[in-house]
Amino acid sequence: MGIPSFYRWLVNRYPSIVSPAKESRPADGIVVYDNLYLDMNQIIHYSFHPQDQMNAGTDVCAPTTVSEVFESMFDYLDRLFRIVRPRRLLYLAVGSS
Repeated sequence: MGIPSFYRWLVNRYPSIVSPAKESRPADGIVVYDNLYLDMNQIIHYSFHPQDQMNAGTDVCAPTTVSEVFESMFDYLDRLFRIVRPRRLLYLAVGSS
């Protein structure tokens, strides 16, 4: 599980750490990342409950099959991977309560 309100605290304290993400090929001068660490709990939650996302429209429906949940998770992971493009490590952390 993540730390409640940590992101908000971090952005309020250091606003310049947030930058727009681009899914295009990196150009010269772009920061290169070796590792990508993901807390899968939120990704799994939003795959089951897409209506809980901040930018979700009113027409977003919850999945009806497990296959739809996994497809949603894999689509989101692919998108994150295209944005960050880690060169060495992709770490997926999954916790239980």
